[in-house]
Amino acid sequence: MMLHRMFFQTQCDEFKESVSYWIKQTLNFSRFEDGLAGYKSWMKDALVCDDSFLTGISGIGLVLLSHIDTNQHDWDEMLLLP
Repeated sequence: MMLHRMFFQTQCDEFKESVSYWIKQTLNFSRFEDGLAGYKSWMKDALVCDDSFLTGISGIGLVLLSHIDTNQHDWDEMLLLP
């Protein structure tokens, strides 16, 4: 999300390319049949289903939704992004 915001602020192609790279990587991380939408988080020496915002599927979902919508989003202010 930070790279996404940096691209909106600067319109720098390097940030746009980085966003695309990490979106692809994030989609590739969805590989667990028993995970939430295929995702799990590493917590206390184990992979677990995680629905939280910072480390889980809620945050992943918001980032993916933000990527397909070309408008700038205000929800990233929760991450203290200017």
